[in-house]
Amino acid sequence: VGAWILLAVVVVALAPGLKSTSDQKDFLPKSYDSIKASDVLTKAFPELAQNNGATLVFTHTNGTPLNQATDGPAISKIVNQLNVGSDFDSSAARTVEFPAKVAQPKAAIVNLILAKNVTGQDQSQMDQAGTMRTDLANLTKGTGYTVQTTGTIPENYDQSKSGKSGEAIVMIATILLIVILLGW
Repeated sequence: VGAWILLAVVVVALAPGLKSTSDQKDFLPKSYDSIKASDVLTKAFPELAQNNGATLVFTHTNGTPLNQATDGPAISKIVNQLNVGSDFDSSAARTVEFPAKVAQPKAAIVNLILAKNVTGQDQSQMDQAGTMRTDLANLTKGTGYTVQTTGTIPENYDQSKSGKSGEAIVMIATILLIVILLGW
């Protein structure tokens, strides 16, 4: 028993500290589309603080810089073909934005605004992110563009998926632990 207490004291003493955060993105794996898009968005648009219903982040597949004159209209065409669903304000402009004061921008964004009284918290609203991502993949196929999504609805969608995966892992681990402890 004494060894266990000593081990617990040593583990607590050597454990790294946890930083306090209220940013939900800190709890998602870096592999999620919304986190990748948020990282690109933060680097390309450091002045952008507004979080929209969804932000579409466009880059060239090969990583080359975008050109406002040619890529702006091409991206606009893709976005105008996108059916965003009823949870987004269909009357809001879908303007392609490039980073200010950057000669050779690596990304362009389009902000999609939530419709009135939509929070992005309902599962049906979150599921629109999955549909949107599938539609965007089809619309950008063969165009030379990669598009990722971030913002309220895509981030909530990713959190929902992550939570379901976590629950499944905990359930399997619990069953295995019970079986092992019972000696089966």
